[in-house]
This record gives sequence, structure tokens and C-alpha cells, in this order.
Amino acid sequence: MKYFEFIHHVFLKRVVFTILGLLFMMAFALISFVCVRSMVSVTHGYRDLATMRGKKVVAGNDRSDQDKLVQAYQENPEQVAEHVTGIINSLEKSGDYALHWSYDAQEKFANADRSANLPVKFLTANQNFFQFYPLGIAQGKNLTVQDFHQNRTTIPVLVGANLASIFPVGHQFKATDPSSGRHEVYRVRGVLQQNQSLRSMYLLESETRLNNTIVRPLRAEEVAKISPFQLSSGLQDLLLFDTAARQLPEIRQKINQDQIFNVKFYSVDDNINQFLTLYRQEMLPLVLIMLVILTGTSAFMIWNIIKTIKDSRQEVALRLALGLTPRDVFHATFMLTCAEAFLALVPAGGFALLLTKFLKNDNIGAEGQLTQATIIGSDDLVAMIIVFVFLVGLALLVSWLAQRTVRRKLILGEVN
Repeated sequence: MKYFEFIHHVFLKRVVFTILGLLFMMAFALISFVCVRSMVSVTHGYRDLATMRGKKVVAGNDRSDQDKLVQAYQENPEQVAEHVTGIINSLEKSGDYALHWSYDAQEKFANADRSANLPVKFLTANQNFFQFYPLGIAQGKNLTVQDFHQNRTTIPVLVGANLASIFPVGHQFKATDPSSGRHEVYRVRGVLQQNQSLRSMYLLESETRLNNTIVRPLRAEEVAKISPFQLSSGLQDLLLFDTAARQLPEIRQKINQDQIFNVKFYSVDDNINQFLTLYRQEMLPLVLIMLVILTGTSAFMIWNIIKTIKDSRQEVALRLALGLTPRDVFHATFMLTCAEAFLALVPAGGFALLLTKFLKNDNIGAEGQLTQATIIGSDDLVAMIIVFVFLVGLALLVSWLAQRTVRRKLILGEVN
């Protein structure tokens, strides 16, 4: 109770300055939330690509003209098919490549309450792909090595978290593989963890979420039957490592030799380093603005606390005579500034909640949608915690200075 009385009779006498300090804290919290959230996301992206960086992987960047591919296939399908076979044989020579593609599902899949259709993607990937993008399983089991080599008519798949209610573990269903047009039978082997995603090697803060994705293994027998259009989709972000990376000139020549495909290859490490260089340049002005606001907020709050105590020295002296200690002043000041810190996070928290609500909407698309159970994004939550720690640190500094001012200026009689 004595803390609240001290706050009421001392600090709230200058309520306008207290509110002004709160507004400064809100401005700092909002801009620092934006900066920290971006940094957290980039850090997660850098960490998620650790395996890819460690293996010195090169990635394909497809610049092919799809109209040219269609025309070539219509004019001479045998020649195009022969070229595709040559490319696959070149990749299979070492086997050190990761190939995947993603297509929108042809069927309509209703959500759990049948109120709307979910946007659904089919992701087909070979076994090596999961070396670089390991998937966490929430229910059931993951795909096994045998799943990539069996040729049964029922194909094991993984489903994203948003699909778990309509495709539970063990459920069997029929659908069309949108990349081949074949009608297939699938059995759900496992459900992915909520908000499982694939990080971009070009923009580390960008990710492809798999909540609405059906993950299908690219089986060994299917590799030899890959169509030109499947290969065209797979050449974007085709990953070469170990022996295949050392054979890059040969593989690149084979892919581009008939000028049907046009693929450039880049080192993943170089891509990441280039991104980080540009990212630091772009973030520097925001970080400087954040530090300026932090410095201004700190200076204003420190001045306001010391000025308030000096102006209320008779009230403070009376309460010291009645048993209040400098340590109590510290606690009262800390309670007030922590309350301001909570309030300062309201705009940032509101922004995070609105962003989460937007990303949960079915209209956002299969690759961007969060799970319906998500309250706030994980990167947003981490960013808010970090910003709050900054504000608590400021509260500790201000509280210590308030205690010091009371001890030196009032108890030791340094106030004239």
C-alpha cells in the first residue's frame, strides 16, 4: 500500500510528464519491435539453413521461358523427353542432389466446419531434400527411407497442421497429383508441427509455411518418369552438394545445352552472405532511429523522476520520517515504470495480433497461412519478450536513480 501511496502523492502529481514518458516508451517499443522481430526472423532463417551452409551447396535459379518449353514440347516431344532424361541421368550419376516442386491442389478441400475451402498445396520432394529441410512431426511418424523406394499404389504422405482435422493419421484418401495429373491414393503417415516452414535461401526472413501442404515423397521409380514440366518446376532451387557440386560445370552444361532450360547456379553461402550484407545496410537506419528514441526516452524519464522527487521533497521527506526507506522508493518507482512498460507494449502487441489474424485467414494462400490455434507468431512473441526486457532494464535504471536521488539529496541533506 505504501508504494501506491508514494506513486499517487509524488509521481502522479506530474501526470502530464508521466503520460509523455509513456508515449516515448510506446514509440520506442513499436519501432524496436519491428527491428527485433526482423532480426529474430533472420536469425531463425540462418539457423534453419545450417546444414545447407555446412555442405557448401549450390542452388539453381531457373530463368527458363515457359512458353518456349511448351512450344518445344508441342513441336518435338521426343526430343524434349530425351533432354529431360539426359538431365536426370546426369543428376543420378552422383545422386547428390535435392529436387522438389510444389503445385496447387486440383480438388477442393473443406475446412473442419465445412464453412470454407482450404487453399492446399502438394509438395513433392526426393529423399535428399529432407536433409536440408528436416520436418518436425506432431502426430504419427515421419517418412522413412523405404517410402522413397517402394512402388505401392498407396502413397504415404505428411499433412500440414491445418489439414489434420480432415486428414488424421491413418486416413486414406484419393486425390489428383497436380504435377502429373495422375489420380492417386494417399495414406496419412504423420501430421507436421504447427507452423512448420521452409526458409528461403535468398531472403532469410521469408518462409514457406506448410500448414496447408500435403508432402508427397518423390519415389525412385518416378524419378525416371519426370515430365519436362515437373523438371522445370524442380530446377528452381535445385540443390547440388558433395559430388554433384563438384560436377557443376558438367551438370550445368547438360541442363542448358538445348536452350530449352536456362538455369543459373549460385552458392548458397554466397546468397546468404549477400543477403546479410544488404540486410545490415537496410537495417542500420532503423537501428539508429531506435537508439535515438531509446536515448531520448531514457534521458526524459531520468530527468522526470529526479525533477519530480526534488519538487516533492517535502512530501518525500515526510514519508521518510514515517518509515519509508530509499529501497521503498526504488520499489515504488520500479512498479510504476514496469506498469508503463506493459502499457508501452500495447501498440506492438496489437500490431502482432492483427498480423496473426490476417495470416490465419483462408484467403492468405496455402504457403502463408498460420494455424488457427496460433495466438501470436513465434517470432513476434520472442521480439516482444526482448523489447520488454529492454524496458525492464530502463525501469531498473530509473528506479536506481530515484533511490540514489532520495538518499543523496534528501537523507544526506544535499538539497539547498
